[in-house]
Parts: sequence; C-alpha cells; structure tokens
Amino acid sequence: MALQAPSSQIWGATSLDPTDVWNFEYFRVVCAKELSLFLGTDLWEKLIIQAASTERCILDGAVAAGALSKNMYLAPGYPNGYSLDKYNMALRVLGERLGSTPRGPEVTVLGSMIFVSVELLQGSTGGAELHLRGALAILNSPGKGPSSQGPDEKRHPLCTSLPF
Repeated sequence: MALQAPSSQIWGATSLDPTDVWNFEYFRVVCAKELSLFLGTDLWEKLIIQAASTERCILDGAVAAGALSKNMYLAPGYPNGYSLDKYNMALRVLGERLGSTPRGPEVTVLGSMIFVSVELLQGSTGGAELHLRGALAILNSPGKGPSSQGPDEKRHPLCTSLPF
C-alpha cells in the first residue's frame, strides 16, 4: 500500500517537519489499523488519532511508534535514534501536563497506550507492562485519579487483550 503525500495542515498551529508528518501518516494508515486488531476497539483509529491533533504528547508518541514500526518492516537494523527522541519528547510533554488540566487522566491513559506499543516494538515487555499498569491504575480509580490502594490489574477488560 502506497502512502499519499501527507499534509501538515490538519495540525493547525502545530509545526511538524516532513519526517514527523510521514511517520505520523504511517502510524495512522498502518499501525493504528494493526493495533486495532488486538484491542478490537476504536481506541487507535479514532481516539488516539483525534487526540493527536490537540495533544502534543500523543502526536509525538504516535510519530515514535510509526517510525519504529516502519523501520522494523522497511529498514530492519536502521538506527532508531529519531524514534527514541520522539518517544522521550512525548514522555516529557505528558509529564509536564500531569495534573495541569482536567483532561489529564484521559490524556495519560491514551499516552500510556501509545507508550505500551512503543515499548513492545522495542521488545521491552517490562516497560510496556509498567505503562499498562499506570493506565489501569487511572482507569480503575474512582474519579479517574491515581489510586492510593494500588490497581487491580485483572479488573479491567483491557488486561485480557494484551500479551502479559
């Protein structure tokens, strides 16, 4: 499947360089569809794609996942410093947003799901599990805030869809 030349116009004021745009488009066209097969929801093709237009941490995470995935298929062994830089940027931006907005818990859960995919693409199930546990703690807590009692990872149906 050939990707059409993407346009950064949909991002409004957010400036993206052409490499970011191409990797986001790869995420949108290829990765989101593949990831939707595992979770069987609109999480990837709708929620995360929509959130990427307003949340920089989601956008950078999607760009990182797209770059890692594309390199796995199209250029195995190609250095992935670019994707790791984008991943670190997404983590930093999300960290800065925590608690500073009413949408913080929702953005954190969406970001965590992207971070799970990035960790799995890198072969790090431990890192993926860490992000998943964080997302589940938010989902399982009253009022969508951090739980002081600790998450019950088996309570949320998302747990049964992932490989750990």
